[in-house]
This record gives sequence, C-alpha cells and structure tokens, in this order.
Amino acid sequence: MSGQLLELNAVDVYYGHFRALRGVTIEVGDGEIVSLLGGNASGKSTTMKTILGLNRVKAGSITFAGTDITHQSTRARVRAGLASVPEARRVFPQMTVDENLMAGAYTRNDRAGIADDLERMREYFPRLARAAQAGGGDALRRRTADARLRARDDEPAPARLHGRAHHGTLPQTRRPGAR
Repeated sequence: MSGQLLELNAVDVYYGHFRALRGVTIEVGDGEIVSLLGGNASGKSTTMKTILGLNRVKAGSITFAGTDITHQSTRARVRAGLASVPEARRVFPQMTVDENLMAGAYTRNDRAGIADDLERMREYFPRLARAAQAGGGDALRRRTADARLRARDDEPAPARLHGRAHHGTLPQTRRPGAR
C-alpha cells in the first residue's frame, strides 16, 4: 500500500465512443483536502462519478483505503466509507434536517449505530441539534454530516470525509485552437 487514501491510476472513461477521461491519475492522502478544478466540460463531474462507481472504468484502476474498488458497485463503495457531499444545496428542502441525514444512512441497517452517529454529528455540529426538526437549516454542515453517516461506523476519524474533493490530470476536451 502506498499510504494514499484514494488513488486513480491511468483511468479512462467513455460515454459511448467519446472518451471523457484519459489517463487520469490522482493520489489523495488520508487527511488531505484537495480540489478538483477545471472549466466546463473538463471532466470534473465525470471524475467524481467514476470515483463513486457511477461510470464504468474502461482502463486503469481506482484504489480506496488500500482496496481495489475499480469494479465495485456504488453501494459497496459507500459501505466502504466513500461518500460525496452534495454541492449547491442539493439536499431535500421539503425534508427536515434529521430526514436528510437519515437519507444519507440508506445503505446501513444498524439502527443503534445510526442513532449513535446522528448524536455524534450533533456534537460536531451543534447547529444540527437545534435545527433537527426544522426544514432547511445549515446546508454545509448537514451535507458534511450526511456524508459522514454514509461512512462505516467503525471509522472514528471525523476529518476523514470532511470537504473531500480531488485533483489530477484531466483530458483536453477539444483540440487547441478549435472553437
């Protein structure tokens, strides 16, 4: 194991015959906070969807916490502790904070563990406790807590999924000089 929490190694992804990602290589160490930056249609969302297992890897590999997850389902990746924090307030505004958090625990069936994790999230983010039954609320804290609830219950490190984004080499989507 190389000591990296997440590794993409020469990943290629296609949408039909169109190559969306070409040779993407990313290394993210445990505890690192990194960003995936690029213009429109540069592959940011495709990279994230590929990490989460929503896109099939044509070539290359993805390793998470020392395990090859290249061909694992999204559900298996979430159960292993990989999660995405929705952006731009992409939560369910008609639901309470608690209902949104419970939606994040949909792959889990350990009610006692979920209750313990909810309580721990309220300790990390006291505003969650005050807004638990209210709609709306603090979206960033709610999304972060939601991602943490998706993680394995045996992962005590609170910063493991905090603000996790990724960086790497992305393909050029058009030839230089082309409009």
